[in-house]
Amino acid sequence: MKKLIIAVLFCNSCFAQKITENITDEFTGANIKSTSWEYIYVKLTNTAKVRLRKVDDSYFLELKYNSLGMGLLGSGENNPLMLKTSDSIYKIYPKVFRSSCVGCGATGFGGSAAIGFAQEYILNKSDILRLLNSPVSKMRIYFTDGFEEAEIDNNSALSLIKMMKLIF
Repeated sequence: MKKLIIAVLFCNSCFAQKITENITDEFTGANIKSTSWEYIYVKLTNTAKVRLRKVDDSYFLELKYNSLGMGLLGSGENNPLMLKTSDSIYKIYPKVFRSSCVGCGATGFGGSAAIGFAQEYILNKSDILRLLNSPVSKMRIYFTDGFEEAEIDNNSALSLIKMMKLIF
């Protein structure tokens, strides 16, 4: 029985959202806080992981995307990351343009040989406050040759809310 309890506690701590970085940059003085990476969705041909990051009073949603065969991720006003909740659609825009590369979507060894993409999107405080009360149900990611939509399961939506609570 003790072994079962220890195993459950260990597994729970492995997959729980947590703060992985909480530092003050010694050169700039910026306060930086980041959550752990969590899967937002997994499909046969692609996966997406997200984490939240706060730098002083600025908030970012970081996306790591691994794909089989999709093009480059779009950037700019015409290609936001779109998040759908039960009552709204949120458009969040990339901080800078980045092109895809081998291993760019990996957060560890898994996926390091796949074509991937890493993008940082700007979040504002009002969107975070609204998203805390309304779970994300669907996400759309734009590419240069189209877009990908994914249903977000309830566990992933709750993980995103937990991340927001940790960072906000």
